[in-house]
Amino acid sequence: AAMRQAITENTVMMVGSAPSYPHGIIDPLTDLAEIAAKKGIWMHVDACVGGLELPFVEKLGYPIPTFDFRIPGVCSISADIHKYGFTPKGASVILYRNPELRQYQIFAYADWPGGVYATPNVSGSRPGGPIASAWATIKYLGLEGYMKLVQKSMDATKRMIEGIQAIPELYVLGKPLATVFAIGSDVLNVFALGEKMKEFRWYIDSQHLPPCLHMTVSPIHATIVEPFLADLRAAVKEVAKLKPEDITGEAAMYGMIGSMPDRAMAKDFAVQYMNDLYRVH
Repeated sequence: AAMRQAITENTVMMVGSAPSYPHGIIDPLTDLAEIAAKKGIWMHVDACVGGLELPFVEKLGYPIPTFDFRIPGVCSISADIHKYGFTPKGASVILYRNPELRQYQIFAYADWPGGVYATPNVSGSRPGGPIASAWATIKYLGLEGYMKLVQKSMDATKRMIEGIQAIPELYVLGKPLATVFAIGSDVLNVFALGEKMKEFRWYIDSQHLPPCLHMTVSPIHATIVEPFLADLRAAVKEVAKLKPEDITGEAAMYGMIGSMPDRAMAKDFAVQYMNDLYRVH
């Protein structure tokens, strides 16, 4: 309903996630595509996280909602193959329902003195190495390889979520169906929890809106679920003893930025932070 109400005469595209990066939730893509089709709007599925995982999750028999071109109205799908495709960074994928839609991506200029110039997109020349290495990785792993890797990831995720949900102070946001999820708390400062986990040599991304810790589970995590959960339980006990004035450093800074009512000010803060990092002394 919110997306339908947000559509105006200036709307050129609707986007749904499969799944969303912050919380691992798959959007109601069939409903969104139906709205887009009725309005004559391009419907894009952002499967940058799940594009190389969800097909195998589905093949393994897990209940996954339809997320691809089987949904009428979906025009394009993007997927980052360096994530669950396990390829080197530098190559990605965008798929179109048909060539007629793909043509709008192509850049062509016929009046350049150097000759007719055409590229797949506006980026122009790009290195072929990452594309070749990505292709080699995908061919090497094959269907069987991806099925095994995804099964390991799903098993590890299940054990991890069950362990987190057994900690009274914590919960998992929403109902993630694959291997990305977020940890929240109504009684602890999760940013302080993330900082405490660093002392145990676990590095977890902090997120806000709402405050939570981001988890991306891969096959390599299958061997460390129990040690991670043991340290998480210990960290929860220590953070529970903290008073608000005890929370300092990055935890305090991230909490301050996340709670700023003026989001433009929060953006300015981030820009200034990056400027300071790249300043030449």
